[in-house]
Amino acid sequence: MAEIEVAGAHVEEQPLQQRLLEGVPTSTACALGVTRKGPGDGAPVRVRSLEEFEETFGGPLPQPPVEVIEAWSGWEGGHWWLLHHAARGFFDNGGRELWVARAVPAAGGDPAVPELADFLGPADGAPVGVRALALVEDAALCIVPGIWAPAVLEAVIELCERRGDRFAILDPPAGASPQEVLDLRGELEARLPAATRAALYYPWLEVSDPAGGEAPLTVPPSGHLAGIYARIDRERGVWEAPANEEVRGATALERRLTDGEIEALAPVGVNPLREHADRGVRVWGARTLSTASAWKYVNVRRYLTYLEQSLGRGTEWAVFEPNDDRLWHHVERVAESFLMQEWLRGGLQGTKPEEAFFVRCDQTTMTAEDIAGGLVICQVGVAPLRPAEFVTFRFAHRVLRP
Repeated sequence: MAEIEVAGAHVEEQPLQQRLLEGVPTSTACALGVTRKGPGDGAPVRVRSLEEFEETFGGPLPQPPVEVIEAWSGWEGGHWWLLHHAARGFFDNGGRELWVARAVPAAGGDPAVPELADFLGPADGAPVGVRALALVEDAALCIVPGIWAPAVLEAVIELCERRGDRFAILDPPAGASPQEVLDLRGELEARLPAATRAALYYPWLEVSDPAGGEAPLTVPPSGHLAGIYARIDRERGVWEAPANEEVRGATALERRLTDGEIEALAPVGVNPLREHADRGVRVWGARTLSTASAWKYVNVRRYLTYLEQSLGRGTEWAVFEPNDDRLWHHVERVAESFLMQEWLRGGLQGTKPEEAFFVRCDQTTMTAEDIAGGLVICQVGVAPLRPAEFVTFRFAHRVLRP
């Protein structure tokens, strides 16, 4: 604390209060689908177990007749009745917090046979369907179990890209061949060529019938994968790839992939699931749908999202401070302290801190116009575990006291 005499007055200059920065949650998931019951407005509800899910949304839906499925899949939609099984897979695999939004049928619609619009929501922007998932502020994962309609998957990916704080886990069509999955992957790339926050897993899973039936059920993998992501985040860290992990609850795969099929799928961003005689069903890939080398790994994309969100939210206090070099230096120290802890935890490469990260917040990262306009802009570089190179990003605040 500095003491200053100003025109006979005694002034004590208080230093900026040291602040600690905490990481944002990474394992909370949000899901959209059809349920037996639940809020009529489609608003998301948080559940922390399958029992809580059933209290609010009911038990599993029965599989509709084949002719209903075929008619509904005319718009390449999916199997809409499997949300309950995805929730079971989420909690079985280590997920602890799931926000569920109902795909509410439009006025006069048949609740037993949803329409594409029930998932996309109305054009006027009402917060239902995919838009309802945006209401969950702390979600880091998004799933729409059993749905493969490109328009719905596109809407989910766009939500994740627009918000910048979450990642989509996508399902392929049920019973699809490897080529059909590659076709879907190509269509999504054509629709959203710059997308980096989504991953696709193949094939579907076989699980035991919870009702006690002898025949196994075929369910989409997204719920189980979301649980695996949550488990790895909690036990090892979001920087770790959610790969070579057992898919708990899966007894087999809908289709066993050959080595040649796996070699064709994995390099182009379709993550195979593999069945081992002695190790169960395993996740055999951790690629995003992105073709950009910096963002091709799920763990790198999600870890950078975690760092960006943690640094951005953790320095929001800066908006109430005078925009000068004293503030910039303090923001630097707070960010460096946080990244030092990330390096010590094993999230960043390098044998010493300067090989793992850097933070700059000074007149080299801001123009005179930025400063006059109240902007505080920081540049951060980090060396994630893969690839072995720095990835840089910026976070900014507009202070209220320029």
